[in-house]
Amino acid sequence: MLFQNPVIDTEELPAVEPVEFRRLSPAYRAVSYISTLIFFVFLSVGWGLFYLLSQGVPEWITTGSLVALLVLFVL
Repeated sequence: MLFQNPVIDTEELPAVEPVEFRRLSPAYRAVSYISTLIFFVFLSVGWGLFYLLSQGVPEWITTGSLVALLVLFVL
């Protein structure tokens, strides 16, 4: 079966009505900034732990640091 793309008459398209846009809540901006901050904190911690492990720091130190960060995040 071949792809078919039939021609549509522009008169058959539904009418377009103007829409009045509303501003987003200022709280949305705060939530967006906080979620972005949390993402980059976890990204930085992951990169830092990878760097520390590649430098020969004992695994128990890096694992303990990660667990402590997660506990503080949950609290």
